[in-house]
Amino acid sequence: MAGPLIPPRYVNVPSKIIYDGAVQPAIRDTYVQLRGLAWGKEETPPLSMEQLINILHKSRATIFGHLKSLRDQGWLQFSTAQAHTMIVQFIDDPMDEKESRNLDSINPVNHELNIKSLRESFTKTPAVQKSGQSRKLDKSTVPVGLLRGMADAILEVTGIDKKLNFSRAAKEAKDLISAGYSPDQIRKVYGQGGTWYSKDWRGQKGEVPQIGLIRSTIAQLLTAKPGNNGSHPTLQSQTEEETRTLFNALLDSD
Repeated sequence: MAGPLIPPRYVNVPSKIIYDGAVQPAIRDTYVQLRGLAWGKEETPPLSMEQLINILHKSRATIFGHLKSLRDQGWLQFSTAQAHTMIVQFIDDPMDEKESRNLDSINPVNHELNIKSLRESFTKTPAVQKSGQSRKLDKSTVPVGLLRGMADAILEVTGIDKKLNFSRAAKEAKDLISAGYSPDQIRKVYGQGGTWYSKDWRGQKGEVPQIGLIRSTIAQLLTAKPGNNGSHPTLQSQTEEETRTLFNALLDSD
């Protein structure tokens, strides 16, 4: 008979995530609840969605949303297991030595969560995979050296902390490389004196680019031609809310 899932006394949680201001309180609460289910280990046992809903007292959509946010910030990874269950793996420090070593040996594509496939795995009638693999797993592996180079370029132009954001930068790097962009293009467009600072209204105000804005503006900035006052008219008219909406749509398209 399987033992209880909820620990009887306390939950050990890394102090960094407790004091990380970028993690919303509700999402941090979900992380703590999930961490408790691991009983001090680095990963949880296989968990069904029904178990998570009953234990976390959150809806299916909320759980998926929180898992995705925690993954994007580098605090955990998760994937489907047998019998329509999932396993959550925790990362105490998004850029500790172990994570750095693992990056040299893992296939980045395999660690890219396919939210749509995961949702489908928890339906009552799962779809049959003819190939035995998800569509993303069929993509060729991004060389680790190129992945690191792109991630470093992203961290360089955005100016964000490498230790706290490397996993997130690596995910964006993989997507940008798959789309055909190079680290040199990132530095050319978003580095000091680049197109971002001369053509985008946020760059003209001296704001550094955020990670999420790179994927939504790079195509335009690489082909930008001078418009009114030497700026690109499309980018200048784009409001901050429109940019946020576009980025959220890109995330939801996983």
